Amino acid sequence: MAHGLQFNAGVRQVRRYRAPITLLLFAAALFLCGWASIPAAAEPSEKTVSSKALHLLGEILSIDLSKNQIVVRESTKDGSSKELSIQWNPATKFLVAGKPATAADLAVGDSAKLSYTSGDAKNLAGSISIIKAQKK
Repeated sequence: MAHGLQFNAGVRQVRRYRAPITLLLFAAALFLCGWASIPAAAEPSEKTVSSKALHLLGEILSIDLSKNQIVVRESTKDGSSKELSIQWNPATKFLVAGKPATAADLAVGDSAKLSYTSGDAKNLAGSISIIKAQKK
């Protein structure tokens, strides 16, 4: 009979801690599910915008004010040249001869120094500075 009383006492202790243990296991499962859903750090892809500013010195070949875009030809060190399409946004700073300007002040043939970031299939200008304006 004494053995039966000990068994019942053990059952009562298990029942007493059943709710806290169940809650603890449930919380642990939620934590692990949330942890597993966090993606691992991936290598930066070409679609992400680079945080490092790139620089370019070249001649403006075309300007499209409706698309906020210019095409600039850059001469490379090996003597060849490449054309690059660059867009601007309201945060882009424009300078002509070191003074504040607007996109309307740009002209085809101007020599420009650009600071831009590359990504998401476009290049975004941080600043466009006209170094030598085309004579008008």
